[in-house]
Amino acid sequence: MSATTIGELIEKEVRKQGWKMEDFAEAIYCTRVNVYDIFKRKSMDTDQLALISKVLKHNFFEDIATSPHLIDIDDPEVKKRLQNKKALAQFMEVMPRVMKRLDWNTSLMRSLVSLDLDIELPEFGLAEPVSFTVGDWFMERCSNNPLVKFNTVTSPTGIRVDFFQLLISDSVAVNVKIDYKTEEEWEMVMRYVKDECLPKTRLNFIFSQPWK
Repeated sequence: MSATTIGELIEKEVRKQGWKMEDFAEAIYCTRVNVYDIFKRKSMDTDQLALISKVLKHNFFEDIATSPHLIDIDDPEVKKRLQNKKALAQFMEVMPRVMKRLDWNTSLMRSLVSLDLDIELPEFGLAEPVSFTVGDWFMERCSNNPLVKFNTVTSPTGIRVDFFQLLISDSVAVNVKIDYKTEEEWEMVMRYVKDECLPKTRLNFIFSQPWK
């Protein structure tokens, strides 16, 4: 039976080459559970697909070019991935200019720290306790995790910012969702974060009563 999605095509090639799932997972820097998730996907991050192509010595980009049905562009998951990529690209382009205008001398960093807390970390953060998640809020990812406590605040102009507290360290930080915003909108968000939210990150009362 021929593959109908990119994930199925990858699974077919992995099994054809006789890979053990543990070995394949290690080769593409993920877990065995993640491998089975890849097999179910209808879309794929280009960097990850390039790595898989290299490991399996098989050009999956060529397969997609000759068989477009392998990527279902009408699938909601695919649409969300494309929207997130667009939003992230725009965020990375405008944020340096925004931070410069705000005279905010800090650096944007990609989250590389791994914690054994069953917590999916935000993708990006500043040197200050500010984090950014792509496409959804950190609260949506970890709402059922007993190690993290959340509180949402909204500015008078409708800007949403989430505070979260890691209970094992009692530290408080700010979370902002990366979705598509104009440069002017991002400047308003980051000004609110800098002037109104950051000064409150050391005050735990925001978790015991509404804060405005």
